[in-house]
Amino acid sequence: MDVVKALAEQTAAHTHHNTGAPENASVIRNTGYKSDGLKQKYSPVIG
Repeated sequence: MDVVKALAEQTAAHTHHNTGAPENASVIRNTGYKSDGLKQKYSPVIG
């Protein structure tokens, strides 16, 4: 789940020289934060 969170953060923060950051960066970050809850929920099963 750490990888999911990291990918969401990197996607939200990336920029292009001609467009800047994604307009939905906060939505992308919030999706990454949800991985914390999933990690807690499934860590006993995953190990």
